[in-house]
Amino acid sequence: MKLPSIENDFWDIQYPSIDPNDKELMINREKLIRGDAVKLSFKLIPNERHMDIHLFMESMWLVITEKFKDDLFIGILTNSPVHTQRSKTDYLKKGAEIPFHKDYVLDIQLAPSPEEAEAYISTQPVTAVWPRH
Repeated sequence: MKLPSIENDFWDIQYPSIDPNDKELMINREKLIRGDAVKLSFKLIPNERHMDIHLFMESMWLVITEKFKDDLFIGILTNSPVHTQRSKTDYLKKGAEIPFHKDYVLDIQLAPSPEEAEAYISTQPVTAVWPRH
C-alpha cells in the first residue's frame, strides 16, 4: 500500500519525536487493533499555490478501521485540519481514510470494548477512500 507524500498528496505523516523510555506507548503500538484511536503528526501544504512557501504541522486523531501486513493500518480521520484551504476536492478532511505505519503513532487511546468500537466506526461516514494497491 502506498503511503502519502508531500509531492503527490500535498500532505504526509511525520515520524514522531517521542521519549524512547515511554514503554507504555511502545507496548501499545504492538497491540493496535480496530477501534483504537491514534494520534499522528501531519505535515500539510495549505494549497498547490503555496507549495514552496508554507508548510504546517498539525496533530490529528484517527480511529483504526483496518490492519494490514508489515504493521500498516488505515484509520478514519476524526477531524479536518485547521491549516488547509477547504474545497470539495481536498482529500484530508474528517472521515478520510489515512494509511500509516505503527511507528508514526504519537499517542494511543485504546478502544473501550470491541462492541463500542464497532458502534462508533459504524456511525462514521468515510469521505475519502485510500487505494489499497
